[in-house]
Amino acid sequence: MPRRRQIKSWPVRKTMCPSCPFREGGDRELAARVVGRTMFKASQICHHPVLEGQKEHELCRGARNVQLAILHRMGFITAATDAAFHAKSVELGVLNEDVG
Repeated sequence: MPRRRQIKSWPVRKTMCPSCPFREGGDRELAARVVGRTMFKASQICHHPVLEGQKEHELCRGARNVQLAILHRMGFITAATDAAFHAKSVELGVLNEDVG
C-alpha cells in the first residue's frame, strides 16, 4: 500500500521546477502517468528538492496547472486559478479558510 502524506497545507510551487515533466520538452510519458494517477484523487508532490538533497515541501506546479485547466473546463471551478481551486476546496470542506 502506498504511503500517504498529509499535504493539504503544502504550497504549490510558483513555477515549474527544472525537472518538471510538464515543462516544454519534458517527459510526456511521465506527465501522462502523473495526470492519470492524480487528476481526481490527489495532488502531485514536486520531487525536485530530493534531487538536490533537500526535503519535499511543495506541490507540483505543472500537475496543478493541468488539474486547474481540466476542472475549469468541466465547470467544477470558476476559473483555472489557484484561488478558484482554493475557494472550491474550502466550499467542499476539504480545506479550512486559513489554509492556502
